[in-house]
Amino acid sequence: MEGQISVELLGHELRAFLPLDRPGNNKIRLTTSNDLQHSGRIRIFLVRHDNMLLKEFIVRDIPLLKAGEPDIDILGEYTAEGLLYLKLLVNGRERTAFEIDLKSYRESKSKTPMILLPLIILLLFAVILFTILFKPVKLFQGVFNRPPETEISPAAETISLKPETSMAYQEKSLTVYFLPDNAVLTPAAKDNLNKIMSRLTEEPEPDHLVSITGHCALYGSEAGREKLSLERAENAAEFLRQRGWKPEIEPAVKGLGGKEPVTRNRYKQQQNRRVEIIY
Repeated sequence: MEGQISVELLGHELRAFLPLDRPGNNKIRLTTSNDLQHSGRIRIFLVRHDNMLLKEFIVRDIPLLKAGEPDIDILGEYTAEGLLYLKLLVNGRERTAFEIDLKSYRESKSKTPMILLPLIILLLFAVILFTILFKPVKLFQGVFNRPPETEISPAAETISLKPETSMAYQEKSLTVYFLPDNAVLTPAAKDNLNKIMSRLTEEPEPDHLVSITGHCALYGSEAGREKLSLERAENAAEFLRQRGWKPEIEPAVKGLGGKEPVTRNRYKQQQNRRVEIIY
């Protein structure tokens, strides 16, 4: 089959994505146009002699990351049978997938005029005959002054990227802060950790994985930042255990150093000296 599958960028530019002259697969990564963008439109076209819209997505609730842009990928595969498979992934998670039979889609479009031609001729003959016998002027005005019919584009599919949570358990988060070059929990940090003990011990979710992640200010070497951030995360986890927390699944305790800073402003680095707990 001739032609290619293209993705519309920024509302006007088409980028070639998947050629249709042979079976194959490909992936294209899309980016947001600004840091605070929370929705966007993705349009998939079949480009042959003209541009034919195949699918349209309205993507809402794009997650805002603390560092970098969200990964929005479109995976496509074209088979020898003329089938097109497409998947939309956000940060590695599949959000929607669909299949289009391109061969039958194109044939149905091209055969429609030939199928309707005999009916159109018969209808015109009936109109002319009726016009001659009854109302010659008004009927022709009614037939030939109609506005031209337009092709209906595929309906847009709306996709929400809000995290999927069950009705029974709603995930929460807590952030505690540390002094410079220090992994010891401050009194304020201990008070905040105590506040979540009731949820961890009295309302545990059996299959829920708690993550405890340490971070650092953007000073020193990355090796030193990773070591300090891990110590902060381990101290927070140990404090919760000493208070009576006995998780059925071991928590994910890690240190990211300075890889995911809240801010790069040198005067606000206290915001980066933290441990984040998702529970």
